[in-house]
Amino acid sequence: MPWRGAITIETKLESPTKYPKIMGIKYDPQDFSYASMTTTKWSWKANPLALQELQAAGGRIQAFGPTQQISTVGKQLLESELQANVDNQFMVEHAQQPWQGLELILPARVTLKNKLHLEITFETAQPSAFTMLLNVGAGSQMQLEREIHYPPASTRLNLLTCGKVEVDSRLNLVDRLQGGRSPQQSLWMANLHCQKDAQLDWSFYPEVKGKVLGKCITVLEEQGSSAVFKVGQFGRQDDWIGIQGLIDHRAPKTFSRIKMRGVLYEKAQVYFTSIGKINKGAHGANAAQESRLMTIEPHAKGSVNPLLIIDENDVQAGHAASVGQYDEEALYYLLSRGLVEADAKQILINNFMEPVLPKVMVVNNDR
Repeated sequence: MPWRGAITIETKLESPTKYPKIMGIKYDPQDFSYASMTTTKWSWKANPLALQELQAAGGRIQAFGPTQQISTVGKQLLESELQANVDNQFMVEHAQQPWQGLELILPARVTLKNKLHLEITFETAQPSAFTMLLNVGAGSQMQLEREIHYPPASTRLNLLTCGKVEVDSRLNLVDRLQGGRSPQQSLWMANLHCQKDAQLDWSFYPEVKGKVLGKCITVLEEQGSSAVFKVGQFGRQDDWIGIQGLIDHRAPKTFSRIKMRGVLYEKAQVYFTSIGKINKGAHGANAAQESRLMTIEPHAKGSVNPLLIIDENDVQAGHAASVGQYDEEALYYLLSRGLVEADAKQILINNFMEPVLPKVMVVNNDR
C-alpha cells in the first residue's frame, strides 16, 4: 500500500494489521484514534546558542509537511521504521495522515558543547499526527531536550519519533510532554536504533492531564551499544497513563537499564511495562530493569509489569518491581524529628522519585 505525504513507500501487507497488545496495559484503541485528523498550526524554537553551534557544524533542524520535502536521511529513517512496523495498526494509520513534522540532523564527528533545548508548540486543538526524525552522526555527541507543548483545549495528538544513534556516538535525550489546562488524549510512539558502541541515555516525562499511551522502543543493533531508559510520572485526578519501555538486544556485549517510577494521587491510574529482550547471538548482553509505583491515596491504582525475553545463555539479566505506599517507619522517623506530616511525606516522595527525575522536577511536581 502507498504511504501518503512527503514521501511514498510501496508496501504489501501480507496479513491484516492489528493494534499492538501490551502486557499489563489494557487500553481502548478508540481513545487514540486517527479518525478526523488533519494538519494543525504549530511552531518550534530552540535556544539560539545551541542552534547556531548545530548549524555551524553543518547540522540542521528542518520542518517538513505536505509542501515541504523531507531530506534523504530523514526519508531513509522513516522508510525503515514504517517497513519494520507494517503489522502495527497505529503505525499504518499514522503513515496515512498528511505529513507534518520536524527533523534534526547532526553530522558525523561533531560534539555540541551546548545542550539543545527544542520546544514544539501546538497552537490549535485539532486532532493531529506529528512526526519527529532524529539522526546523530557517527562519532558525534549531543544533549537534546525536547518539550512538546499541548494546546490549552482538549485534543487528540499522536506523535511518532524515529531515530538513529550511529557508530560510536552519544545521545542524552530528555522528552517532556507539557499539557494544557484541559485533559488530552495522546499516543506517543518512539523507536530509536543504536549502532556499534553507541550510547543512549533517554528520559521520558509525560506531564500532561488525561490519557497517554506510550510505546518506547530502543534497538541495540550492533556490538557494544548501550541504552538507559528512564520514566518519571506523577498521576493526578483521573489521569490514565500506560507506558511500555522495551530495549531489544540484537548484538553481542550490549548493555541496557530501564528505570520507571511513578507517584499516584486521587483517582489516577498508571501502568508500567518494562521489557528486556535478548536475542539469539547477543552473548555477553547485560539487561536489568526496575519499575516502582507509590500510591498516595486509596482510589489511585496501577501496576508494574517486568518481562525478560531471553534466547541466549551467556547473558546477565534481572528485574525488580513494587507497588506500595509510604514507608511508615521512615514517615514516623521524620515526624519524630519535628516535621509536619505534609513536609515529611513530600520528602519521602522526593527520595522515591530521585533516581529518575532531576531534582528541580522532584521538588516542584505540581501541575
